[in-house]
Amino acid sequence: MIWRFRFRKARTRARDKAQDRGDWAPIPNEVRRRTQQEFHAWAAMVRTSVEAIQALAEEIKDRDRALEDLLQSPKPDPAAIGALVLEIQARRTEIQRILEALPALDDMGEAGEAGRPGAALPR
Repeated sequence: MIWRFRFRKARTRARDKAQDRGDWAPIPNEVRRRTQQEFHAWAAMVRTSVEAIQALAEEIKDRDRALEDLLQSPKPDPAAIGALVLEIQARRTEIQRILEALPALDDMGEAGEAGRPGAALPR
């Protein structure tokens, strides 16, 4: 109980000081709405990226199992092993590309990367 009271009191004091300095101003509805839209666009991009990465990770897991089976076989085929390794590397590279293409939340309003909710990732 004491902490709540102190926190509330400190919060009130900080707000009063900001108002005294002239730093405090209410956020206009238009700015709040635009910020929410940017956040939702970013969240949609993150969800899309997570789904794509999960699918690629599942493919990597499948190829990893196939590679394991090939390596444990009596006569492993070097060409098949090489092909599987290249496929795994390609999917890892694709995951890295998706992660690098995803803007940070702070960057959403700056470089026009905000996009629209559900917009496809750039290729």
